[in-house]
Amino acid sequence: MFEYVTPEIVERSLKAMAKLDIILIPKKTAFLRTVVYINDSDSRRAVVDNGSGDNLLALFTESGAMLKGFDHESELNQFAADEWDNGFFQRVYAGAPKALSSLLSEDDIDNTTFCMWCCNGSSVWEQNEVSADDDDGGRDFLLGYVHQTAESWCDWAKYYYEQEYDISIVEKIYSGSDITAEDMLKLNPKCNTDEAVNEIADII
Repeated sequence: MFEYVTPEIVERSLKAMAKLDIILIPKKTAFLRTVVYINDSDSRRAVVDNGSGDNLLALFTESGAMLKGFDHESELNQFAADEWDNGFFQRVYAGAPKALSSLLSEDDIDNTTFCMWCCNGSSVWEQNEVSADDDDGGRDFLLGYVHQTAESWCDWAKYYYEQEYDISIVEKIYSGSDITAEDMLKLNPKCNTDEAVNEIADII
């Protein structure tokens, strides 16, 4: 089950997916990259956007990790509620580590239908159950976008991009190994390899 997947595995997976998006979707023509990874001085964050109004934000710091999602079709979506309930957000984030929740903007918090966190040294994710009718806020749906293996990503990409990719190269990216310009061109013959190398360097 996902709740026992370590933050290290989640971050490694999202970094790999972000690198693959950089290779497959040139920056100049990118309308949407499924995963964007940003390495700041005191934290790292990855945003997963399915292009349909749903998103997952992953935060990583030395003290732990947080996964916050927004499923626009969830009954917990306050933008679609008959009456806005600020208490919902208080319940969702109750007990969350301040070092993580303080990194969220007001907009981040408003765009929430579930949140879970894992403290440093633990592999168990904590979450407040806030729905009486078992609505998980899109948790399982959105966490399904985090492909933990090269094989899983290739299976998804075959459907999403409508083509197959060399799994041996994808495995190199997932392992964190260096990849060559030749590797990139095998995945995307139209890749601007110099541009991709520079972008990837920013997230390593």
